[in-house]
Amino acid sequence: MWPSRYHIFIFIVHLSSAASYKCDRTARVCETSLTVQHYLTMTHPVNSTVYPSRGKLYDYRVTDPSASPTVPVDDVITADGWEAKRLVIVVNRTLPGPDIVVYEGQTLIVHVTNSLASDSVTIHWHGLHQTGTPYMDGVPFVTQCPIAAGQTFTYEFQAYPSEQILQIQEWNHNWDSDYGFEMMVYGLVENRTQSIPSESVDGTIFSLLKAHSGLINGRGRYYFNYETGSHNEGPLTVYKVKQGSVYRFRAIGVGAFNPFRVSVDGHMITVIESDGFPIQPVTVDSFIINPGERYDFTLVANQTRGN
Repeated sequence: MWPSRYHIFIFIVHLSSAASYKCDRTARVCETSLTVQHYLTMTHPVNSTVYPSRGKLYDYRVTDPSASPTVPVDDVITADGWEAKRLVIVVNRTLPGPDIVVYEGQTLIVHVTNSLASDSVTIHWHGLHQTGTPYMDGVPFVTQCPIAAGQTFTYEFQAYPSEQILQIQEWNHNWDSDYGFEMMVYGLVENRTQSIPSESVDGTIFSLLKAHSGLINGRGRYYFNYETGSHNEGPLTVYKVKQGSVYRFRAIGVGAFNPFRVSVDGHMITVIESDGFPIQPVTVDSFIINPGERYDFTLVANQTRGN
């Protein structure tokens, strides 16, 4: 009998400069493995609990960050830097999950092990058409039975079309999806005050789902006050650029519900691709991305350093 709860994980097979797995370009078959497990935010394997300060992380026993060594940010799932730990379900203990770098047309074999205590899972390979292999699409109870706790399932399919991405999502450091749904159904009241639903750009009611912050590649900050700009100084994702160079960013909305407006301060951007396919280039100051959508855009680093 399958567990009553199951989770669908959505993966994008793409190219990245910091890959967890990269297949040789000449190989016909690429093989790797993924482990789905529970983990805690703001937790280091050695230093245990950490806290943010000035965009860096420190051991919870440190009282003077200016005179103390930092904890490596890459070893910690920070999310928005909220110090109260949040239980998360991750793949290979990373958020976002590890890169799988293959070339279009190669056959990809992925062994997925479910190391959760009781929940079952599937992996949905978003953006891949699964031509000839619909049973590898990862839709629970439709294309496959979910992977039960303690079991391993092997996916095998051809990589098409190609994708490269930057991951954008909303984040709530208190709620999980089930709790958020029940709060919407029975009324969202906090501190004896009923919350007002958010609105879409056309003024209609959008949702009661509450997002504390936005994350780019798993990192963001919690703002205590948007008007004053005060926040918890959590570490952010940083991209190093050279003045005068042109850069291509590949964005995907990996959130559960909310759209995001994507822009770069002081720059115009040119959208050149949608959902893995080229489009007529359009130069804009921003674009809106919804969950599951993918856009490629270019940016010219034409501003002065340190602006």
